Amino acid sequence: MIIKMVSEEPKKKTRKLRDLNLRRIRYELRTLMHLEYEKKGNGFYRRLGDIRGDVSLSYVEKRDSEKELLKEKERLWLSYHRHPICCWFCGNRMEDLIQDPDSLFWFCADCYNTDRY
Repeated sequence: MIIKMVSEEPKKKTRKLRDLNLRRIRYELRTLMHLEYEKKGNGFYRRLGDIRGDVSLSYVEKRDSEKELLKEKERLWLSYHRHPICCWFCGNRMEDLIQDPDSLFWFCADCYNTDRY
């Protein structure tokens, strides 16, 4: 009896658009989502500064508030990078994106094929 070992590689997901108008619309939507992500990210740092500068809070209250804020920021970061908004490595929003089956992050074809990540 011969046992043949076959390594099953997970399928990569690719989102491709051929129509130039649809590509432009996709780019604009990705840009809007990117700007919203940056706006919320900057809000985290402002709120973190407010928490740290608030003298009425005890050390434990500050620590707990910071933990909650950092958890929220991590959830935002993961949701941003696990959806096809931009390349995880170079930030490209114009090109078609490929999802890496191992990390679940999205990459442009150049970054994915050259294994730069």
